[in-house]
Amino acid sequence: MFTSHMRIGAFLDSLITDMGLYNDRDRGFYRDRMNETLTFLYTAVIRERAEGKATPLGGLIACADIPTPDGTAAVQPSDILAVYCGSHQLRYLPPENLHAADGMSCCFYTVTEDGILLSHANTVQPLRVIFTIRPPQYGADGEDACLPMPEEFVPLVAAKIRGDVYRAANEDELSAKWLAVYNSLLSDFYDYLAARRRR
Repeated sequence: MFTSHMRIGAFLDSLITDMGLYNDRDRGFYRDRMNETLTFLYTAVIRERAEGKATPLGGLIACADIPTPDGTAAVQPSDILAVYCGSHQLRYLPPENLHAADGMSCCFYTVTEDGILLSHANTVQPLRVIFTIRPPQYGADGEDACLPMPEEFVPLVAAKIRGDVYRAANEDELSAKWLAVYNSLLSDFYDYLAARRRR
């Protein structure tokens, strides 16, 4: 995960103060917008991957049983990208088709709201799960943590929050202005990520 030197508490203090007349919403509102923005950026834009090993129980690996890197949130079903048994990648089947794999020699998997469901309930060896990491949901007690973004893209998060706050206040013109700033910075962020991946 990325990290900046900006503490979340200081980031929110600065943002709320700068909003002036629009800072009448409680701090939790701003923190929720920040969490939504960070989750979107990590799951849809950054798409950093991690791997965790977990042993199925009765043909199921609960998402909570998949270990995640320090400082990241628990795996969600939508984060799961691939499942391996040793070096063999298991094939994905939609939930409604998993029963069709009964009796087949190879193992298939599907993803449900409970986790990873295997076509062979007797599989007991640890499996490798590849997933997209996401930042934790920061609460009031997490404001001492650093904002998990590259230093130069802290304004990207601020612009999105500003746009959302102005939209909630029915200030469409100001909302559109800040969301345009966000989209411009988001384009730069895509370029930044592409340059990093080429290295």
